[in-house]
Amino acid sequence: MFKNFYLIAFISLFAVCSCSEVDTKEDANTTATEPSRTVNTEVKLQDRLPATCKVDNSDNLGFCLPGDTLIYRPDPKKEDQKDTLDVIGDFCAQEKPIIITDKGLACTFRENRTYTADPINQQAIVGSNRTIAREYLSAIAKIPGIKEAVKGIYVIKLESGSKDAPIISDKNDVEIEAKLLTLDLKVHSYMLNDRLSMSKLGKNNPFASILPGLKQGDTVRAYIDFEEFPGIWNVSNSMIGLPYIWEVKILSVNESNTEDTGSSSPEN
Repeated sequence: MFKNFYLIAFISLFAVCSCSEVDTKEDANTTATEPSRTVNTEVKLQDRLPATCKVDNSDNLGFCLPGDTLIYRPDPKKEDQKDTLDVIGDFCAQEKPIIITDKGLACTFRENRTYTADPINQQAIVGSNRTIAREYLSAIAKIPGIKEAVKGIYVIKLESGSKDAPIISDKNDVEIEAKLLTLDLKVHSYMLNDRLSMSKLGKNNPFASILPGLKQGDTVRAYIDFEEFPGIWNVSNSMIGLPYIWEVKILSVNESNTEDTGSSSPEN
């Protein structure tokens, strides 16, 4: 029995060797040019299959990966567990669907970036915003057609009124539509049909440098450096230190009215 086993094994080995030799001769040219296969290749996170990350202990939430479907069902026996609102605010992508039940929630996991709103963190946010502002304004200054009205204010015209439209001087009342924008040019807040008396605008008010010389029908966008005009307007704390970006449309230009205009805009 063992002799037959050795004989069969020898014949099989000989056959394999013979075939391998023939294959080597036939494919010598092709195999020489094929790239070598690597077993241990790098796998990038964005190339992986979608996954579901199930969590019953909020201490482990940070181990989920961005894009995963998070299912959070806190174990009632465990202490100091995050409630659903905290998890939604800290770990759920707000632009994706969020499902809440009496047992927990399901959402699309995002990278955790959270902070507590207190004065110490506010200082850190303002410091970061000021760094971003320097880079942002440096890029803005290079936009074709943009002009520096005064130090710290860059203005670019978006639309022009008619040639014979009235021009703004320091003796006019001006009705404007103004929108305060975020850095990605989304509307943060706005003033509609607001009336300004040019003679009452203080020198530190950026509009005193932006509006003169514009015509009725003009629309401009102004980038205002926070460092040069700090605290001019009340904005959300998260924007302190960032440039003020105003998009202003001139609705009408009229002779100045000596009476109080009732403007809601700052004039100091």
